[in-house]
Amino acid sequence: RRFRVFFSFLSFQYLQSYILYMLLAPFDSEVRQLAESVQTNEAKKLKEMPV
Repeated sequence: RRFRVFFSFLSFQYLQSYILYMLLAPFDSEVRQLAESVQTNEAKKLKEMPV
């Protein structure tokens, strides 16, 4: 149950960053690169996180 709450929170954060990414991507490639690096960092954290 706790894990499901965490997962929904996580997906909400991802959705937020995705919307931000879609808004900013057409304007600035630098911003897009930054968003991509943030996303990959988050993915790395998740992989390293003990389950």
